[in-house]
Amino acid sequence: MIYEIINPSDPYTMVSDDPAAACAACMLLGQGAYGLHDENGESCAPLTLFGGDPDESTRAICGITLAEAIDTRLPAIRDAMASVLIGSRKARTECETALKRMPESERQGFLDERHDARRSSLNDIGKRALQYTQKMTAKLEAPCETQETVEAADG
Repeated sequence: MIYEIINPSDPYTMVSDDPAAACAACMLLGQGAYGLHDENGESCAPLTLFGGDPDESTRAICGITLAEAIDTRLPAIRDAMASVLIGSRKARTECETALKRMPESERQGFLDERHDARRSSLNDIGKRALQYTQKMTAKLEAPCETQETVEAADG
């Protein structure tokens, strides 16, 4: 599903099949200052910038807290964050069509140029989404610490 990130800057969208992951990605990306609308215009992420507990607000919309979503759905949150793209839903569809027609080697350059040409705000939501994606990827790819490795390190 394509979600619209509601923010005071440039229009952005994200894609996710997991509504709780999309909600969590939006909450992290905007730190409670962005909303999220699904394809039917329904609110899918709470605004908590002016008050409210992010965990409880997220539970009211998604059925789980923000912390629970991060603990149980990090790969899906990372994928939603990686899908953040500047532009409206229509612009996203046009971009995806163009990407399918070009060689893989040209796609990132096209996306970078498109992003720079469309961004009018100093608030670079796309860049922040990329930074979150990179951090989540590093966390997911890091070896898991077990009690034995922690004890060995203390050793």
